[in-house]
Amino acid sequence: MFVLGVTATMTKELDYEYEYTPSHIANFFLKKNSHNIDNLKLNKIVYISLGFSLAILDKDLFQEKVEAWKYGPVIPSLYHEFKCYTDQVLDRLSCFYSYMQGSLRIPQIEEDRDLQELLEAVYTKYGKLKTSELIVVTHKKGTPWADAYKKNSFGIVINKEKIKEYYKKLISNI
Repeated sequence: MFVLGVTATMTKELDYEYEYTPSHIANFFLKKNSHNIDNLKLNKIVYISLGFSLAILDKDLFQEKVEAWKYGPVIPSLYHEFKCYTDQVLDRLSCFYSYMQGSLRIPQIEEDRDLQELLEAVYTKYGKLKTSELIVVTHKKGTPWADAYKKNSFGIVINKEKIKEYYKKLISNI
């Protein structure tokens, strides 16, 4: 146990080196019955999940890079998939069109108890926070976002090793 309407996105197929995409992680949270998750909150929670997974499970959840945007860490594919919702609560799961299968896919995490427990712990601790509170959490001095972000710059990647180091320190201080 750990402490702590459909529009398809065109995306490339899952890289065999990675078990999941950001959509897998997002859908774990979006399947919650009483979630109040908007696009920014979804990006923050998926980012925080990545951090704890790197630190606790030593597992990089997805191939996609995390970028340092004005309002915090963003996974570009998730942001763009849900940007039409602006600041409204998301009312559908993340999906993409699979060229290999020739169909729409709604990815889900199956049979990975360690990851499911970790994501549940993240949701318990961070899911109740407002988007504005999560922005404060991810913007603190010394966070990977704060170290990477440069005003008026775009496409700045947050180094996953720095994310891992930060979350390892965070865990050691609990």
